[in-house]
Amino acid sequence: MKAVCTFTFPKNTSRDIIESAVNSAIFTAECVFGKPKVKVSGVAYYVVADDSRCVIDVSNQIGEYVAQVFTGIVMNTLGDDALQVRRSVDVEKQSGQSANLPQDIWQLVQPPDL
Repeated sequence: MKAVCTFTFPKNTSRDIIESAVNSAIFTAECVFGKPKVKVSGVAYYVVADDSRCVIDVSNQIGEYVAQVFTGIVMNTLGDDALQVRRSVDVEKQSGQSANLPQDIWQLVQPPDL
């Protein structure tokens, strides 16, 4: 089952702050789980261009860990009330379409094919 957390920040939040926090969270995961395991896990995120939102794939243990560390970094940097978090789980309908998320969200958080 696929799941993502969508983080929404105040409008004036710098994209650089968001990117830096995600990169720090991924680095922390590499320190805890090992760089190879993080790489193989397919950890994925997407910072929405021209918007103060970030989507992190939390479908596995490492993605969940990255999202938790990211949340802590952001709360420490911007304040406890500086973000809203929405967790969405992709529940497949019989037709094969995502019930809760548009399909393009999944494409955005998927790592590129090698």
